[in-house]
Amino acid sequence: TKWSLLRGADFLINPSALESFSLVLFEAWAAGIPVLVNGCCETTRDHVARSNGGLWYKNYPEFEVAVRRLTSDSSLRTHLAGHGEDFGKRFYSWDVLIQRFTDFCRRLV
Repeated sequence: TKWSLLRGADFLINPSALESFSLVLFEAWAAGIPVLVNGCCETTRDHVARSNGGLWYKNYPEFEVAVRRLTSDSSLRTHLAGHGEDFGKRFYSWDVLIQRFTDFCRRLV
């Protein structure tokens, strides 16, 4: 399954330059792995910057360096993955989303 593949991976690469939210980043963090994203995509780059849950690149040389770092440094992977997981729980868990939606609805009334 997708979850067993994510849990068995060292990290996730999302090369997309056009994302509106990128659920796959949050799935990777929930599975305990960091992410490597295309820095040309403002959405994924922002998620990574705010969470400290991965790395980003803007060109092939940066991509190569990031892959080498993530491949060779297990403590970096663990550190980034933990931050990503915390970010997902803090801002996008069901409890948080339900509360934000409830607050929004109350402001409408």
